[in-house]
Amino acid sequence: MLDRTGRNITYMRISITSACNLRCRYCSPEDSSSGRDILTEDDIRRIAEAAVRLGVTHFRITGGEPLVSPILRDVIRTLKSIPGVSSVTLTTNGVMLEDRIPMLKESGIDGINVSLDTLDSKEFIELTGRDALESVLSGIRASVKAGIPTKINTVIRENTHAEALVSWASREGADIRFIEMMPIGYGRQYKNVSCDEIRETLERSFGEFTETFSDMAYENGPARYFRQENLAVRVGFISPIHGCFCSSCNRVRLTSDGILKPCLCYHSEINLKNMLDEGINDAELTKIIEDAILSKPEQHDFGSIGSITEKKNMVSIGG
Repeated sequence: MLDRTGRNITYMRISITSACNLRCRYCSPEDSSSGRDILTEDDIRRIAEAAVRLGVTHFRITGGEPLVSPILRDVIRTLKSIPGVSSVTLTTNGVMLEDRIPMLKESGIDGINVSLDTLDSKEFIELTGRDALESVLSGIRASVKAGIPTKINTVIRENTHAEALVSWASREGADIRFIEMMPIGYGRQYKNVSCDEIRETLERSFGEFTETFSDMAYENGPARYFRQENLAVRVGFISPIHGCFCSSCNRVRLTSDGILKPCLCYHSEINLKNMLDEGINDAELTKIIEDAILSKPEQHDFGSIGSITEKKNMVSIGG
């Protein structure tokens, strides 16, 4: 459906848990608990079906870390079974990915994004609080080997070693995207480095990049992709701060405790779980989601910290 500014909302991110097995400094450096994960598989089915009635066709499963959730397999199968759904993809930190590849493949997952911010084991421990780099790298390799479209997500920091990450991704056959740090929660503590700076650095090492356009149905997000003749994979850039893409934003987010969020920047939220528990019917649920989409802000204001009303950390809102 179209929101009030004419944007076509076709994409919903669904967090199925706020629990995570890493403690990334910009996301959730403190202990995470799954105690607030109250959405059931049936809740997710009803919400997804309502969203599909409104024109949503693409779903991404997030967390926390979705691979720690006991309902992941069933959620994938449920979403895949809904008529009108074009794709179901997953974002993971990759720690448990290698062992879960057979399940994900069998369940019909359409794509996997893996978070990877460094190839240095000591820096990985400093960033994530865990000695798990080799597990993540093995998970990425296993995903590529299984034939699942696989992308690496790198959140940009001041000391991001972009050249090394791109070289590794090219050797392994996984596209890589660089994402500007979002000033949400612990991310506010970091200096924001632009995607343009990273691209310039990469072009000095590898040569000029040429923008390319995807024909993959589920790649309808904000990334701009580039190719370089010496690289075997695409390099993408997601620039929410320095390249505001709000005019083409096509997504809403559902947290693991049942909160529908039209925009990351603002605290505005709709508690769908409470309404489901109160017994609303499917028509009422669809209307509530429709109203939420129509309330979606025209633009975020990440350039002004004082204008950001969302106080939760990224782990609690699904990224």
